[in-house]
Amino acid sequence: MPFLRGFAGVLSIVVVLAMVGCDTGPTLYPASGTIKVNGSPVEGASVTFAPDSGPIGTGTTDASGKFTISTAGKPGAAPGTCKVTVNKTAGPSIAAPTKPLTPEEMKEIQMKMKADNASAKSEIPAKYTLVTSTDLKATVTTDAAKNVFDFDLK
Repeated sequence: MPFLRGFAGVLSIVVVLAMVGCDTGPTLYPASGTIKVNGSPVEGASVTFAPDSGPIGTGTTDASGKFTISTAGKPGAAPGTCKVTVNKTAGPSIAAPTKPLTPEEMKEIQMKMKADNASAKSEIPAKYTLVTSTDLKATVTTDAAKNVFDFDLK
């Protein structure tokens, strides 16, 4: 009988894990669009869909300013009205080292990165970068054809 008790214990763990694995979260719907600033597409911008409740969706723009939203690693966005934020910072980049670095060289690079970050300039008007100030909204519906959101930031 100890075998059956052990088997029952293992079986109950498997059932619990299977139930946890079945939690897929909210149903997601395709959501995409384009980000432009003063009529020009923005490449490499981070786009965030922040609903009043529910998971946040994100995407990144390509060379033509197009983005596709994903939520928790799955394509799509939760239905409902979302505040939309857009972020992209331009600044100098540091090339990857071609040899092992000494502690002094690492410190020098870190200091340069800190200075570069302080001087980095946002390519997006400031009001669109924070959920507390953006006036951009997207209402994600169950109809994928209506979930294309194009924004031209001024």
